[in-house]
Amino acid sequence: YGIYDMSGGAFEYVMGNMTDSSGRFYSSSSGLLQPDSKYYDSYAYGTSYSDYSRGHLGDATKEVIANGNSYLAWNNDCAYFFDASNSWLQRSGFSYDDKAAGIFYFNRGNGSAYPNNSWRVVLSSE
Repeated sequence: YGIYDMSGGAFEYVMGNMTDSSGRFYSSSSGLLQPDSKYYDSYAYGTSYSDYSRGHLGDATKEVIANGNSYLAWNNDCAYFFDASNSWLQRSGFSYDDKAAGIFYFNRGNGSAYPNNSWRVVLSSE
């Protein structure tokens, strides 16, 4: 569960991370040490940001892809999956950018801090 801006405002990092080519946690440029696996969603390594087969049903990285069309999710929102240098999942997007600000928009990021990026608060019962 999360508390977040669903459509526009800022790119928001979420705890979705692609493994490296050996299947290990991959922090990209974030510098984050590997958290306990119960605190993040892990995705298989890949080099193409249009390989949606690595998505998970239920987290809006697989089921929202519009008719198998690369780079488009439902509502014509952009959808870019992880690639070799960007191992973190981002949601939301800029409010002024039509296709990069929708509720189904997602993108990849390298974990670096940028003035247009934010993060989401997560609530856990554990």
